[in-house]
Amino acid sequence: MSVVQVKGAFDDGSLYSVRLTGQRARPVIGSQRVAAMFTRLPDLDGTNARAVLAVLEAWTKVMEVTG
Repeated sequence: MSVVQVKGAFDDGSLYSVRLTGQRARPVIGSQRVAAMFTRLPDLDGTNARAVLAVLEAWTKVMEVTG
């Protein structure tokens, strides 16, 4: 899997930048707040980049995806 970097913002305007890891247990690194979102989704397949991006798009405003 190539390195996928995602930049976005929460509803309160806080910005984040994360890297998708491709790991089931830890789908993203780089932001504790974003990583905490995924602890609520124990059945999410963290190896599925599209699923991880779908969660980010549903819960935040994704501004940039590279990789």
